[in-house]
Amino acid sequence: MIGRRCASTVVIAAVLMMAPVAIRGHEDRPFQVGSDGSISGLPEDYLPASLLIGPPREGKFGIHPPPPTVTLVVSGVERQLAPCVAQLFRLPPGERLTLHGSWYHDLSRRPPYLAVDLPSHTYRGGWFTGYRLLFDLRTGEVLELNQVVVTPGHGEVTGGVAAGSTMREVPAYKAICSSRLGPDLKVPEPCGWFRRLTGRCS
Repeated sequence: MIGRRCASTVVIAAVLMMAPVAIRGHEDRPFQVGSDGSISGLPEDYLPASLLIGPPREGKFGIHPPPPTVTLVVSGVERQLAPCVAQLFRLPPGERLTLHGSWYHDLSRRPPYLAVDLPSHTYRGGWFTGYRLLFDLRTGEVLELNQVVVTPGHGEVTGGVAAGSTMREVPAYKAICSSRLGPDLKVPEPCGWFRRLTGRCS
């Protein structure tokens, strides 16, 4: 399935960094993307896994220039991202995407996930502004699409970031996709994945 696409698909390979997702001090595991798009570092339960970024799809999406084709495979499930999300993979010169995730946290709070960081500007030390996507490692479903915002502090600057600065995530589904949702990106119902796991919302 993936092999047939490799010849015509541009594969973006990234050297990946540790990037924590805030779950009570929990730190994610960093992953690497190979030259063939395969994602390494995941347990066998979530393989095969790959991330392929190719030329724009034909069609009118109301996005200029047209977004690339982004195909994610996790646990053998293939997902082609909706154009409104795929456009975020068109990064500024000098920026690169990074991947990280977890399957060893409290699964009652969040399913096993793969996070993709899409920076518009990266600071020394790993801070960045841009977007973060979270995917369910079992199904490839989009769990979250958040904008990452750095609020500058006023203290001494170390590593390009002033003391007192904060990095936070702001939900960005509606702002990014509006009504142009593709078949693989749906606005999640409130507490959707949590309700499926526990039968309740909180």
